[in-house]
Amino acid sequence: MVGAGRISKQHLAAFDLATESVQLVGVCDADKKAAESCARERNVPAVASMEDVLLMKPEAVLLGTPSGLHAEQASFFLERSIHVITEKPLAVDVHDAAKVCVDQSTSHGKVFVLQQLRTLAIVQQIKELLANQCFGVLAVAQVNVFRTRPQAYFDAVPWRGNQELDGGALLNQASHYLDLLLWFLDAVRQVRGISRTLARDIESEDSVVASIEFESGALATVSCTVLSYPRDFEDSITLIGTEGTLKIRGKTLQNIDTFTFKHDESLQPNIGDDTSLGMLHARYFQEVCLALRAKRTPGCIATAEEGFQLVSLINAIHRSSTTQRAESPYRIEELKGP
Repeated sequence: MVGAGRISKQHLAAFDLATESVQLVGVCDADKKAAESCARERNVPAVASMEDVLLMKPEAVLLGTPSGLHAEQASFFLERSIHVITEKPLAVDVHDAAKVCVDQSTSHGKVFVLQQLRTLAIVQQIKELLANQCFGVLAVAQVNVFRTRPQAYFDAVPWRGNQELDGGALLNQASHYLDLLLWFLDAVRQVRGISRTLARDIESEDSVVASIEFESGALATVSCTVLSYPRDFEDSITLIGTEGTLKIRGKTLQNIDTFTFKHDESLQPNIGDDTSLGMLHARYFQEVCLALRAKRTPGCIATAEEGFQLVSLINAIHRSSTTQRAESPYRIEELKGP
């Protein structure tokens, strides 16, 4: 486990729940004391450099470091044919995300982006409903992420709000829900976006709105802010089609506001049992292990290429805000270089 910061508690809880699939062999953090604190709880070694991680001979590493470090660290381990599970996002910079995909193509290692909401029963059900065309013509989708992050949150950790290491509200607060939007609706044709820093003393944006046109013809809107008062207000996904409509909300999308379909008006949403973040992370680790052992990629795992697509979408929204015109997400092929 590389990174012993705030998210490490969720990762450690997940390791405890997934002991049949994964075994923690060590903890790495540039802050050796932080690494030792995590490692002591699990009776494993603690180190302060990625070079020392190699001495542990891990099959895979889990990256829970600042977002802007993910790409460089992923490439470091790929060069040594070590598998990588990285916290979202794959990278802050779209060119760095493309490089990870290129590096993976010449490595025996694989990269997976930790998008644990994909393992939710309700999300799996929606994916199946879409595959069976139960929405009819899917016309409109909406993602709302309204959270609160006071100035003290950014001041507490130097890299938060930093453009190169943090990337902004879309990459950090909204990326799980944008990942689902892409997973549900697939390729994006173009976007229009407005991003602003309205009330926080940070380099990156604190508020964003965007419209998205998909290759299928479906339209979507995205609204994200970290200025909600006095607390987190809403995380939600809405899908509206000619034969089906739903709205789900909550950090783990456990609240169902609307769920109705023409083909089966008695159809009920599948909420599932344990939707705690620790369990969702554990399920994701288990799915990754299955993928690696069977040399296949289960549908709910976010690949490096899908991680790139998310970063590229957010990059296009930011570019549109600057150019004040519609922009299209980059493809990996456009950024590979000579």
